[in-house]
Amino acid sequence: MKSDGLRADQIEKLLEVFVRQRDYLNRLRVRMAERGFPLDDLLFRGVSDAADKVSNLCVVAASLRNEQQKPKTRREPTIMKRHPWGD
Repeated sequence: MKSDGLRADQIEKLLEVFVRQRDYLNRLRVRMAERGFPLDDLLFRGVSDAADKVSNLCVVAASLRNEQQKPKTRREPTIMKRHPWGD
């Protein structure tokens, strides 16, 4: 299976989970900073990196959702598909 094979309801469910996890990790990052965790602390870095990655997942899932909602139109073939050298 590939991501373009997901149904709209599956993408929505993934996005819902990703957003919830992103928000949790961002709140945790703020609490850790408020409690004085140094920026180079291994746990703080891990939480910060995880929050960034989950945020990226939110963007990807939202892009998939938006792509599915677009009306399907026939695209012109790219230069690689047109074979300008003839065939």
